[in-house]
Amino acid sequence: MQTLIVDSPAAVGQYAGAQAAALLNEALYRAERARLLLATGQSQLELLQDLVRRPVEWARVDAFHLDEYVGLDPSHPASFRRYLRELVADIVPVAMHYVDPDSPDRLARLSALVDEAPMDVALVGIGENGHIAFNDPPPTSPPRRPTSPSSSTRAAVRSRSTRAGSHPSRTCRSGRSPCPCAPS
Repeated sequence: MQTLIVDSPAAVGQYAGAQAAALLNEALYRAERARLLLATGQSQLELLQDLVRRPVEWARVDAFHLDEYVGLDPSHPASFRRYLRELVADIVPVAMHYVDPDSPDRLARLSALVDEAPMDVALVGIGENGHIAFNDPPPTSPPRRPTSPSSSTRAAVRSRSTRAGSHPSRTCRSGRSPCPCAPS
């Protein structure tokens, strides 16, 4: 493991953006398409803003949305779909695959796509209480079924959110494994 100490969130974003772009380009050198897993939240903001400015053949990238609140309209200020659309999909021509927890059919199709192959690059943050995305339930909990994140995860999301609006208490994530970047 490498530890990097930098002066600002922008410096972290620039470093991580450069690393992610290099890994995507390596994956695209080896294969026709690259698979990118995207989490959301304050820890991802500077990274995503930097990454979309980097030279990557974005039209050859399949980007997968990791998790979403249940019952939240995609245009709601707290929606992770909105966050990824505004920060990534509206800027670069990725094939974005969003979590739609209110549509069991679309969620099943997304989970099948996520499970087809490992991700080439996974951009996820680790929350203050150790959560990755909404992976608070034990690994035996079915991921395609809505779950409730722990109270500490909900509090961390609310306290760090720069997006207005209330946050629903139910969440859903894609893939069968606790984290789609890990083997099932």
